Amino acid sequence: MLSNRYVRTVIFSRVLLQLGIWIRNYAVLLYVTDLTNNNSVYVSLISVAEFAPIFLLGLIGGTFADRWRPKRTMVSSDLLSGLSVVAVLLAVMNGGWVALLIGSFVSAGLSQFSQPSAMKLYKRHVPGEQLQSVMAMSQTIVAVFMVLGPVIGTFIFIRFGIDASLILTAALFLGSSLVLSTLPRDAEEPKSGDAGGFMKELTAGLRYIGSNPSLRTLSLTFSAIGLATGLTQPLQIFLVIEKLGQTKPFLQWLVMANGATMLIGGAVIMGIAKKVKPQSLLFVGLLVAAVCTVGIGASARIWLTIVLLVISGLFYPCIQGGIQTLIVRNTEGAFMGRVSGAITPVFMGMMVVGMFLSGYLKDAWSLPGIYAVSGGLIMIGALLLLPLWLGKETKRKRVKHPNGQEEKEMNPLEEYVLSPERQLTDAERKLVWKKPLSHKISEEERRVSDEIKRNWNRGEMKIANILLEGDAGSGKTQLAKALSANFGPPYTKVTCFADMDKSDIIGAILPVVSSEPLEKLEPADQAGGEAVEYRFYPSEIVRAYQNGYLLEIQEPNVIRDAAVLMALNSALEPDGSINLPTEIIRRHPDFIAVITTNRSYAGSRPLNEALRDRIQHTEKMDLPTKEVMIERAIAKTGYTDELVLSILADVIIILDQTARAHAMKGVAGMRSFFYWADAVACGASARESLYHKVIYKITTVPEEIKLLEEALEKRGLFAGIEEVATQVKKNETVTMRLRSKPGGI
Repeated sequence: MLSNRYVRTVIFSRVLLQLGIWIRNYAVLLYVTDLTNNNSVYVSLISVAEFAPIFLLGLIGGTFADRWRPKRTMVSSDLLSGLSVVAVLLAVMNGGWVALLIGSFVSAGLSQFSQPSAMKLYKRHVPGEQLQSVMAMSQTIVAVFMVLGPVIGTFIFIRFGIDASLILTAALFLGSSLVLSTLPRDAEEPKSGDAGGFMKELTAGLRYIGSNPSLRTLSLTFSAIGLATGLTQPLQIFLVIEKLGQTKPFLQWLVMANGATMLIGGAVIMGIAKKVKPQSLLFVGLLVAAVCTVGIGASARIWLTIVLLVISGLFYPCIQGGIQTLIVRNTEGAFMGRVSGAITPVFMGMMVVGMFLSGYLKDAWSLPGIYAVSGGLIMIGALLLLPLWLGKETKRKRVKHPNGQEEKEMNPLEEYVLSPERQLTDAERKLVWKKPLSHKISEEERRVSDEIKRNWNRGEMKIANILLEGDAGSGKTQLAKALSANFGPPYTKVTCFADMDKSDIIGAILPVVSSEPLEKLEPADQAGGEAVEYRFYPSEIVRAYQNGYLLEIQEPNVIRDAAVLMALNSALEPDGSINLPTEIIRRHPDFIAVITTNRSYAGSRPLNEALRDRIQHTEKMDLPTKEVMIERAIAKTGYTDELVLSILADVIIILDQTARAHAMKGVAGMRSFFYWADAVACGASARESLYHKVIYKITTVPEEIKLLEEALEKRGLFAGIEEVATQVKKNETVTMRLRSKPGGI
């Protein structure tokens, strides 16, 4: 892992930051307790100042992290953090200790721009199978400084005072900025599907989390854990003084004991990261933390408290490693900053609430009571995580294969990435399809993804040739692109045509023409007195075949040349090859062929039997159910009137059935439905736009149009279309009334 330049540099930067943070935190804690005579409210305010910015600025920082380049963002944030500490030092030297709280607030706020950017660098430059190990390494760094940080921070404050502590903190923050500046220059930022203004991207990030079951579950779990952690975080020093009867500096030894075992636990997690699922690590870590928290609050013996801290420290990396890995694995790169910046503040926001309450609860309740409540909240967090944990571990059905063997069925939550260790070039990463927020996972997509993933490493049973057969607008190309997003290979396509020849399959040998325009050449040069240079230019099919892309082959059933079909047959063999004029190339192990054919296109014929025989999985693509049509239209157009959409869907279904029954060349598919619904949503006449968006796409023959109109009239759907007009006008009237009222929209 450390051979990766990005991992090495970011880890070194985090080492400097962690050291600076611990020196600052202990200096501020000891300085304020001395000045305020151990006032519990002021001590809790220190924690609020350090953690409140994570709640207040996390989502904003994450959104900007998605818009900005990660290296530049991290360098700038650490530089400004160092300068803020210098400003605080000047204020403290003039007697203003409250500036310490302000400085902690500013520094923590800047980290909300830096941390999501580090996650983006990991997502972009660390192979998938190494992510959990890298996260464990990051947590190990935290553990190391939980051992060394308190000792170093306490020693520097007691020996040299608050001024020296702040000077060293500023130097370490500036050093981190300098280290990060050695990274290569950032590439241009890719845009997410909803790229636009700041508020639009912010809203898109929240919608993305809301549409992702795993991220929703993590958010709920974080809420409970954050509140639990906040209740006990500021009270550790009172645990030392009141429960164990020790002086304040003794706290460093407890933190060291906990941190030392965290270091050991982090090393263990790094070793088993590839073998244990992250949700299992998180669930077990939470259970252990709940029990240990209750025990620590009840213990009045030093040895028992240390034992519980040791056990808690050993399992703490399970929590952090599991959390970070689940976030990275369940988030697309374009949304990484916003997801990290939204979920972390959920935890920190509840943590700040707990910290704010702890100072007052400490005066009203006993310490064991507060720690017992904290342990109960952690247990609730573990129970909230249970659906995600069970979804991965136990909810797997057994399926029988023809050979009699049983195998666990793929769960929808399972990751579909086929070759996580594969490194794509920048150009290839741009070809991997990114699902827009309007994308809805269909049963066909789930079924195909499960089958390919389940059989990917099963030798001769591997599934890599897919056939999607259906009418135009049934979602075949959308499904092919979604498979690219699920599995990770770049997506490309080739559209076949009747006169396609073998050169369209393999490429062509063509003369190399000078970039200088031909008309500018001298007549002697135009005559070609010298030997002409020729070069072989491979086709898109060869490029995908050789480099392991997902290739959509559109309409191969229109090809007339048998030699072309034979070349495709040979290429689609599991161990197939393509004979080029210059060499023989073998099928890349990651190559996936998705053949899409339309049943009703002119010139199409039944798919070649030999080609069909090489297909390993087929989906019959038809119009989805009415409910699914409405759901997809809402996601695609943003129009939410289900009564109107229901009537429009009924019209599409009847027109599709009628067109099929009378062998009309056109079809009424999902594309027609989306564009018609969008037109109606924008105020167009439902009946008039029906012809331009739907009927004329099916046919413009008067006799056939009459058949379609009769089918709609017979089922009373023309009356339904009039009802659509009434409903749309009613919605417009309600909107106008709301706007006319004071405080209306």
